[in-house]
Amino acid sequence: MATGSMDQALYKVMEQLVNSADGIKRAVRATNDGYPALAGVDELLRRELGSEYERANNGTWWAGFAVAQVMREMGYVEAGTGKCPDGCVAGKGIVWKPKAAAKPVIA
Repeated sequence: MATGSMDQALYKVMEQLVNSADGIKRAVRATNDGYPALAGVDELLRRELGSEYERANNGTWWAGFAVAQVMREMGYVEAGTGKCPDGCVAGKGIVWKPKAAAKPVIA
């Protein structure tokens, strides 16, 4: 059970990190490697937020929420959940795939 909740200012910083060029690049790289996109930004969030990024304050949930918004905006769709690599604060996250291209209509 969560021992506390993340304050709004901390979430805003987290959101900025996830939406940064580095955050987006990391999320896409993790996706391309078959991991949850959250796994890609996990290291960035740990480095920048330290102990403020943790499961106990719902940090991983909020990070996953921010990452999901970015992935959807880039045209990715959910493809299930997956385990994050060892060393991540997040234990699991959403796995994404590019939205399938529309098939041409053959008349």
